[in-house]
Amino acid sequence: MWTANATHQLYLWITTIPKEKTLFSSFYPIIMKNYVDVIGHPNSLPPFASGFWHCKNRYRTQKELLDVAKGYYDRQIPVSVIVIDYFHWTAFGDWKFNSTCWPNVPQMMNELKSYGMKLMVSIWPHVEEKSENFITMNTTGLLTHDANGSVLPTTGLINNFYYYIPDQFNSTTQQYIWNRIKENYFAYDIKIYWLDADEPQNTRPGLQWWYGRHDDEIAMVLAREHQRMFWDGLREEKEQEIIMVSRQAWIGSHLFNVVVWSGDIDSSWEESFKQIKVAQNVALSGIYWWTTDIGGYRPVGLDDNEFQELILR
Repeated sequence: MWTANATHQLYLWITTIPKEKTLFSSFYPIIMKNYVDVIGHPNSLPPFASGFWHCKNRYRTQKELLDVAKGYYDRQIPVSVIVIDYFHWTAFGDWKFNSTCWPNVPQMMNELKSYGMKLMVSIWPHVEEKSENFITMNTTGLLTHDANGSVLPTTGLINNFYYYIPDQFNSTTQQYIWNRIKENYFAYDIKIYWLDADEPQNTRPGLQWWYGRHDDEIAMVLAREHQRMFWDGLREEKEQEIIMVSRQAWIGSHLFNVVVWSGDIDSSWEESFKQIKVAQNVALSGIYWWTTDIGGYRPVGLDDNEFQELILR
């Protein structure tokens, strides 16, 4: 039986189709059209979105990234977007480059542009106590907390420390974080964001949110508010070519040009077959833009023949 123990009210969406269409398979597009008429039709993605995106786990320094970018350019392999993954920061919640590893961001961006490449950076929503933003966010109520008003860390550890989840339902939180993104990424013409771990990863029961709802009630809608923050910020800056990659989506996420990424998957044929079903289910959910890790995220070894064939196919 379907239950919704944390729901105060339910909405039922009912649509109809012409009787003559029920005998044919063509009724599904009618249902989907009615659905998107309610939740909104998708925007077009920027032209560069259909090009080759290159990412690895992970580039650790500016030199390493630029050496690979130059290698593609010298071999005349066009790359639309190259990606800097997680831990390019000093602490979770700094939302900026570690200057030791990435000493000259303007120079890096100029070189990438000369190769015809755009840059996407991974941005996690979490904040750790070592972050330069933690004290401000904690003392001004921008982090999630328990019923007594005390901040609660996540249930899991990364690099042997706990971290905290910003309250994205609070518009003040969104503005504060976007200001950090704007000054540390957007100001350098970095306008493509990979919203990783935005379910959010390692959340916990008992969290209270700005509008008073607890964790069970908000389910996965937090990701959409996280995405809205980036969309609103980019639109405020008059940006037209917007695309984000996210590990989570909710009803309406496509309105923010969010591409759902089915990531961190095994590098196996079995997992590749599963991704076909994932893509079909995403489409049936009314989510327009979807992608996955080509060849998987956890390879058995670069010299493995099956892995090489998986990448090629």
